[in-house]
Amino acid sequence: MERMKIKVSKTTEDHLTAERNVRLLCEDARVQRFLAKNHLDEQFVRRNYADLHKWLTQLFNCDRCAGLDFCTQPFKGRILNIRVDADGFLDEQYEPCRYQTEHDRLMKPRRQFLYADFSEEDYAIDLQKIDFNFVGRNEAYVRAYSRIIDSFEDPKGIYLYGQPGVGKSYLMKGAANYYTKSGKTVAFVNLPKLIPASRAYEFGRIHETIRQMNRADILFLDDIGGEHITSWTRDEVLFPLLEERMNNRRKTYMTSNYDLNSLQNEYMAGAGQNPKIATDRLMERIRTLCDVAELKGKSLR
Repeated sequence: MERMKIKVSKTTEDHLTAERNVRLLCEDARVQRFLAKNHLDEQFVRRNYADLHKWLTQLFNCDRCAGLDFCTQPFKGRILNIRVDADGFLDEQYEPCRYQTEHDRLMKPRRQFLYADFSEEDYAIDLQKIDFNFVGRNEAYVRAYSRIIDSFEDPKGIYLYGQPGVGKSYLMKGAANYYTKSGKTVAFVNLPKLIPASRAYEFGRIHETIRQMNRADILFLDDIGGEHITSWTRDEVLFPLLEERMNNRRKTYMTSNYDLNSLQNEYMAGAGQNPKIATDRLMERIRTLCDVAELKGKSLR
């Protein structure tokens, strides 16, 4: 589409300029389609040529646009559209352009995350597009992948354990993306980040995150057992969280470097009063919420 160079006259005296503007507009294919669709004639163009020229100018800029970062429209990501109202007057509406529409489509699932320890690249992980020919993705990887896919139809989540770097978090982030695209609210929380070695802020610092974790339809606890373990983190953070989710039948997934027996030993070391009883109660919640799957293999990092 070639850009028309029309000088819009604001005076009724410049008749020649106005006639030239009308002629150029009437020759434009988009204007012709608009007139035909709405059963309009040249007189409509004469009455509205300034607005029609503005419309075509914005369409021209949109045709050349390389993306939202390069948008020159008055309203970023919006393109002017026109229609004729019931009284025959030209009505202007700003609607999302093709780039804004695609951006909104990609961003919609993100709004389902109540909390996400994600990088920008993590939001693009799609379990349906995983390349199983990638080095390190062996039969064990396929089995773990299949267990996660099967869990989508089950009431319980998956406790996925294995050595560091084998791809546990990657698979679970793909699962989290699946659930957000399905309309579920999701919290994906890396426990070592949530519960650092310092207890300076204690419960108050993480209270809001825990509230979001409880609200989420689907919760992912990444690297459980990798956090700084104390009786406080075990008994005042994790146990109430898992108890709440178990009682409300809210689906929960976990990743860990430890199998369940080793994880139990780690939490036993948290000391406190009656560590065995406290740890047994915690482990019972984990087993109730999750089926267990192992991911074997070499580090993919």
